[in-house]
Amino acid sequence: MIKPNDTALRLFEILSASGIEAYAVGGFVRDSLMGLPVHDIDFAVSASPEETKRLLSPFAKMIDTGLKFGTVTAVFEGIPFELTTFRADCGIKDGRHPQSVSFVRDIVSDLSRRDFTVNAMAWSPEKGLVDPFGGREDIAKRLIRCVGEPSLRFEEDALRILRSLRFMSRLGFRLDDETAKALRQNAFRLKTISRERIFSELSGIICGKNACDTVTEYADVISVALPELFAGGAFMLKRLPDELHLRFAALFENADDAENGMFSLKSPRKLRERVVALRRLIPLPDDEKAILILGIDTPPEILREAAYWNSTGKTADIIDRLRMQNAFVSSKNLGIPTQKIMEISHEKGARLGILIRELCIAVINGECENSEAGLEEYLQSHSTIQE
Repeated sequence: MIKPNDTALRLFEILSASGIEAYAVGGFVRDSLMGLPVHDIDFAVSASPEETKRLLSPFAKMIDTGLKFGTVTAVFEGIPFELTTFRADCGIKDGRHPQSVSFVRDIVSDLSRRDFTVNAMAWSPEKGLVDPFGGREDIAKRLIRCVGEPSLRFEEDALRILRSLRFMSRLGFRLDDETAKALRQNAFRLKTISRERIFSELSGIICGKNACDTVTEYADVISVALPELFAGGAFMLKRLPDELHLRFAALFENADDAENGMFSLKSPRKLRERVVALRRLIPLPDDEKAILILGIDTPPEILREAAYWNSTGKTADIIDRLRMQNAFVSSKNLGIPTQKIMEISHEKGARLGILIRELCIAVINGECENSEAGLEEYLQSHSTIQE
């Protein structure tokens, strides 16, 4: 059932009273028909941007969002709504933007330029659902299908290739045969897309509920955008929480590929570091002492994340038990102050770091207690750093 919020309905009333034909379009209509939560409501309107601004300015704060593409934003009752004039796109300039935009007077012409049938629907309180390309039927069939000629849609904007896979992953849909064929034929176009846009779409693909099947079936397409992709790891997408660093870690076979791949995507530095750190740990040992030694330099919570890749669950159980026992030892909880270690050993800098690590290992091996007295005694009787 399609039911905009009260604020959107009041905006519809103002537009209608001003003689403007207005429709809600895009994701709002699709998600409403699917019974999914809806957020932003975008409008397609018959008025030019200048007309829209003039008619709505007494009621809303108007912002020029993308005038050359016919878009303005109305902040109405505290909520931003994008309003775009019915338009047709003419020619493709850069695999993304039209060479020119012409404004049209009917909603069907506007919908015909959109990517997929499930996104090419409109709704208004007066006319109800406008669905010239069978989007509602495709929702019922759980199908992603291009509007018109699939190859032309992908030529217009190659990112639609990954966008279709994001919808497949998020909604649990499949691609219709012609769309899938054109997708593979045009995959080479992904090389022309900015890395930031690819990163954004990939993030959506791998965090969808159908991520495993999507990445597995279309690994050949995704690998054009991400050559470091390891399709054999896609099965992990079913086992992992939908946290971005975990999902990206599943796409790579090793830490080097992770570093190269995440860098090529221009991903945020902290995300890249987390992904690479995880791949360096995988697979974890299932030996208690070995895990404790890894814990000297790696926080237990990160070890616990790496344990998702250990299939038996034994490693995760060991880490959970050690955490409950407060058994992990590192420089942060060593029982002797760093200043005291320096006074006894006269070490500093890198050699001090090596000595602190040796003290942690001594505690783990049971050679001394994790107390100031125990560690001081150990230091005085073991004065040489293991080189």
